[in-house]
Amino acid sequence: MLIGMGIGGIGIAASPGGARALFDPASVANMAFWLKSEVGVLDASGNPITVDNTSVHTWRDQSGNSKHFVQPEAYRRPEWRNAANGVNGRPAVQFAASMVASSPISMGAISIFTVIKLSDGITIYEQGSNVATSPGFRLNAKVAYTASVSKGSPLVMNSKNHPTLTWAIDNVTKLASHIYNGTNATHILYVNGVNSNMVGQAPYVTSPGTATVSSPIYLGGAEAAAIPITGFICEVIGYNAALSDANRTGVESYLMSKWGI
Repeated sequence: MLIGMGIGGIGIAASPGGARALFDPASVANMAFWLKSEVGVLDASGNPITVDNTSVHTWRDQSGNSKHFVQPEAYRRPEWRNAANGVNGRPAVQFAASMVASSPISMGAISIFTVIKLSDGITIYEQGSNVATSPGFRLNAKVAYTASVSKGSPLVMNSKNHPTLTWAIDNVTKLASHIYNGTNATHILYVNGVNSNMVGQAPYVTSPGTATVSSPIYLGGAEAAAIPITGFICEVIGYNAALSDANRTGVESYLMSKWGI
């Protein structure tokens, strides 16, 4: 068996005549949650969704930590789309003024991997009720603060922006990898495995460290479904750690191969 580095990350090639094995994200320590659109997506009765365009009540965490994402209010629920109407031949969850939220998740340093296909909107995910005034983190599609992290008390914020603020809303399937390990220098957004070279957004340049925040994570919009995104969220993997380059590229390789990126 051969192990090599290819475009998009680490791959494991089997012996001649064998199948190629994908990197396993579950093999990486400190996984906090894992949402897959092909499994664990439930309707309001708790049944697995198999019918296209069905509203999603619960998106079950596949990490084993039981950090399931839920939307109890019918009018705020996203919709599950089958393989024919999803993304790149796979089922996906479609958001439009909708949101799901987890129970509180404890996060310090972070690595969040999100496969998306968006046409509009702002907040892809957020931890905390409002990271402008309380600790947490968020990833935005088209505002000045593309990736924001706020930790501890008194409040300080680390905020950086992508050179192209509309990077996420071009209706193209892509992988966003948001990595943070306590300082501006270790606050990085990778898009399809490539460092996006974010720049500091003054005056929010203080490095707030990695104080643990325990708060729900809102997916598809900010708290109370404000400033939502429009489009698909296909798969999300979160870690309570800043992954090494080897593990980051391994997870990226898995997701990019699976989703045809």
